[in-house]
Amino acid sequence: MSYQVLEYVSVQFLTKLSFYHVCLNCKKKIILPENKNLVECNYLHAIMKKKKCPKSFYAKLKVLNERGRQLPLTRFDDAVRQLVDIYNNINLEGKTANYNTATEEQIMEAVIDLDRLKVTYDDVKVTHVSV
Repeated sequence: MSYQVLEYVSVQFLTKLSFYHVCLNCKKKIILPENKNLVECNYLHAIMKKKKCPKSFYAKLKVLNERGRQLPLTRFDDAVRQLVDIYNNINLEGKTANYNTATEEQIMEAVIDLDRLKVTYDDVKVTHVSV
């Protein structure tokens, strides 16, 4: 397996940003019934209030490498959180996005504004993203 590092990769655009709710205990995705206040985890069969179930995001985006090639990049919850943290740390305009309370639009703006990322990947997938 070979590793490569692309420096100064910039986010070109998002093709998808979605969120889903997860179980308070096992953190697995919960299918939310409409117009119900209580939900049940399909794995633990635990019943909880829908409004207390945290959101998890996933993003599909295109990044542009130093050679001008567009590459697909899919990031799940922890990695999307990492991208928002990077945005908060490097944003010179003083804008920040609180991951836990941000709207989808605020998460989108934070991710799209990233233009100096270092992406480490192997032959199959991205393994690490940093500034």
